[in-house]
Formats: sequence, C-alpha cells, structure tokens
Amino acid sequence: MKRTARGQSLVEFALLLPILLLLAVMLLDLGRAIYYYSVIYNAAREGARYGIIHPTDGSGIEAAARTLTVGLDQDDLTISSVLPSPPETGDVVQVIATYRFRPVTPLANLFVSGGFIDLTSRSTMYIEK
Repeated sequence: MKRTARGQSLVEFALLLPILLLLAVMLLDLGRAIYYYSVIYNAAREGARYGIIHPTDGSGIEAAARTLTVGLDQDDLTISSVLPSPPETGDVVQVIATYRFRPVTPLANLFVSGGFIDLTSRSTMYIEK
C-alpha cells in the first residue's frame, strides 16, 4: 500500500505561519523604531541649530524641533532645552528629544517593561557670534 504526503506540506505551513507572521511584525516594529529615532534625532538637531541663532527663545526652540516630527504622536513626544543665561560666545545649547515608542508586536510586552521604549536623542551646539 502506497501512502501519499499531500497533506504534509499544508500541516507544516500551518505550523510555521504564526512564527513567520510574528517575525514579520517584529521587523515592522524595528523599522518603525528606526524611523522614529531618525525623526527625533533630526528634530533635536534642528532645535539646537535654532537655539544657537536665538539662544534666549526657549519656546522657539521647541517649535522649531516639533516642525520636523512628522508621523509622531505629539502626546508621546517631549522636547526640552538647556540654555545658558546670559548667552555668550562659546556657551552650549543642548536640546533633548524623547519619544515614547509603543511596539505593536503582540509578544513585545514580555520583553519591554511598561509596554513602551523611550527613544532619546540629544544635540549639543556652541553659540558662535
């Protein structure tokens, strides 16, 4: 009696499909995290660039940084700046951008405490006149 293995590949596929989908979603999360970090890196740099031109305008620094945060939830974004008082040539302007990243991978909560990862970027520039 000859047995056929027609259903074997279907069973193997059904067993591997959840693992393959989980890996695909994890790759999607990794790509999102890299994109969000790139956005906050550029935002912090732009805020610091604005800060060295206008070292007394703290709210303008935050506004300049937020203009580059396209695609980020503004409620999860924090931008702060450290400005010298009074500003002089050679002083440092520092802008810190932090974003609370929430992965969509179902099993991420096992590895991430609190369900989020804080992505932080810091940019420091010197005031030149």
